[in-house]
Amino acid sequence: MKFIFLPSAAKHGYTETDALNAIKNYHRHKPRFEQSRIPNLPDPDLYIGPSLKGDLLEVMVYEVTPDIVIFHCMKLRGKTYTKTLQ
Repeated sequence: MKFIFLPSAAKHGYTETDALNAIKNYHRHKPRFEQSRIPNLPDPDLYIGPSLKGDLLEVMVYEVTPDIVIFHCMKLRGKTYTKTLQ
């Protein structure tokens, strides 16, 4: 298994290392967090965890066996956290 960090995941200024830190040290993991917006891709998982500087991040990934694709990484939004409580 390897992690693939897409350019879309970097658009909010966080790095692959930040995203991996959030995944490995997650506070909350929500499998199949929402329906995939891209046809033929699995529903993404959400991880909430810290960046290397301590910001709480929301990181979304989907699994394309055997790899994990990181496509979204940004500072945690309140609306995202609220959705994890449902």
